[in-house]
Amino acid sequence: LKTVGLSKRRFNTIRRDHPDIPHEVFADLPLLLSDPAVVYVRTAQKVSDTNAVIEVVTAAGEPILVGMRDGEIRRSPRSITS
Repeated sequence: LKTVGLSKRRFNTIRRDHPDIPHEVFADLPLLLSDPAVVYVRTAQKVSDTNAVIEVVTAAGEPILVGMRDGEIRRSPRSITS
């Protein structure tokens, strides 16, 4: 995975769905994804998702997971416990 995209529409949806993720996380997302704490690939029904745990937490102190597919952030970043 060399590049990761995040459309404005998806960004706005993520911000709306996850108000507990600090704004600074989004501002620093390129840097955070360049050196994540953990990266793993999950394959289901012939589709692979790459997931990264970044080294920041939500306002509640939960680690943040960023799911990606084909170089795009696919779903809202979320805490590991949600």
